[in-house]
Amino acid sequence: MSDAIKTLMSEYIKDPQGIALLEDVFKNLSAEQLISQEIAIEYRQLCDALPVGVVTHNKLREVVYNNPISEKILGLTAAQMNETTPRPHGWKMRHEDGSVIPPTESPMSIALTTGKHETNIPVVITKPYGRQTHVLMSSVPIVIDESIRGVFTAVTDFTDQQVADRSHLLTDFMREASHQFRAPLNEIHDKVYDMMRKHEQLADSQDVMFINNSLEQLNALIDKLELITKLDEHSRWTIRVSDLYKLVARVVEGYRRIYAGRILLESEQTRYDVLIHDDLAVQALKEVLSNAITFSPNYGDIIVRLRPVDRLVFVDVIDQGIGMSDDMKYRVYERFYRQETPRSRRGFGLGLSVVKQIMDLHTDELHIKSKPNEGTTVTMGFNRMPS
Repeated sequence: MSDAIKTLMSEYIKDPQGIALLEDVFKNLSAEQLISQEIAIEYRQLCDALPVGVVTHNKLREVVYNNPISEKILGLTAAQMNETTPRPHGWKMRHEDGSVIPPTESPMSIALTTGKHETNIPVVITKPYGRQTHVLMSSVPIVIDESIRGVFTAVTDFTDQQVADRSHLLTDFMREASHQFRAPLNEIHDKVYDMMRKHEQLADSQDVMFINNSLEQLNALIDKLELITKLDEHSRWTIRVSDLYKLVARVVEGYRRIYAGRILLESEQTRYDVLIHDDLAVQALKEVLSNAITFSPNYGDIIVRLRPVDRLVFVDVIDQGIGMSDDMKYRVYERFYRQETPRSRRGFGLGLSVVKQIMDLHTDELHIKSKPNEGTTVTMGFNRMPS
């Protein structure tokens, strides 16, 4: 059975020297040693150098060895794998459909109870704050004298590939959806306009106003989907020198007209020349300000502050609203994720994911500080032109 484990490990070793080391290690390695607490130093060094996680269980399902990368991928220490110390709150092993995998149905358990090889089984590890790691698990039973004495498991992190594949599918969907939705919405808009022109009394109708507002929201959504598609496809954006203060002041003035509270603009200077894409920067600021307004149910002051720090100029948007938990802070950049409050149900959960992509094109400087019931500060940084 050591041969099966050696074959599995060889799939993750690319260089000839590594293959030679693998052969040397397994020449003198017995199956008994694999499930022993006294694992050979050479074998341990080999596993520690692998780009995948390695976990070995004995027949009592106790972890007798694991390499460091396995703890990183699984989000568990050896003690937590053995459950001698509590596992992190929220940690779960799930199928790709989201259903929880019972301990008796994990790839390791199946290999231990059936003696069959479990190869490249896709599993989703849910970690604290909703973070997910997509892994492939391969488990090989360790058989000694025709008796299953343990299991060798290799764990591969393929989260980046999974996210990239899903992102590509989502981009294709958004491109097609925005194209297909635009025409019928324009037809509805034209029909409503014709009705209002023929019947002037409809202009003040609450129903017509509701329809128009809904059409505006849907058109704004389509505009956002088209923008995300362009950002995903790495369309060429022209960055030029612009006055950041002027752009921010214009956006702030527009939102002052629709917010019942105060929006205060604070800045040491009235001109900051930065390298920026005007339209994208304005879009990012609008998204952040719109969120600040949405989550300020008591109409508290919103402060927009410009401050230079070394080569950057930061824009802070500070509200005194409902704030967010640590879990929410980890997830706000996910597309279609919405904070579950009555005021958020009218949104589509795309705002901050768009802001993140826009800031990635500029400086990658996007930060969020927030506490429940105390408010949120969103900070964006732009490259300053040398004076």
